[in-house]
Amino acid sequence: MIASPFVKELPRKYRPNSTDEQFTEFLREGDPLQPERLSVAWVSAMRRWMPRLLAQEPNPLPTLILQGEQDLTVDWEWNLAILAKKFPNAEIHRHPEARHHLVNEADPIREVLFEALDNFVDGFVESARQ
Repeated sequence: MIASPFVKELPRKYRPNSTDEQFTEFLREGDPLQPERLSVAWVSAMRRWMPRLLAQEPNPLPTLILQGEQDLTVDWEWNLAILAKKFPNAEIHRHPEARHHLVNEADPIREVLFEALDNFVDGFVESARQ
């Protein structure tokens, strides 16, 4: 990042990244672990990591990918395309209403996603027994 020798942090912008309003309120105002500023070093590390991910060979490991289609935190459509290539045996479950914090979504969304997770784990365990 060009500004990194001069700028070490940037103001953080909060977006509602869960449909659970109490959780998003907690993130904005009550969670002492949420930083007010975003480290430029963190962004730089992510930028260095991306080419490493893209250079990796596909992995046949069965993988579960859960993705909210209302996620405004990441470019989820691009990510899913890359992850589908890197994990060709992935099960991908997209939820049309879910956002970024899937484990902190409203109960109806979380139940659907946890059911997908339970089914994946059950199938993985069952195949390991055979």
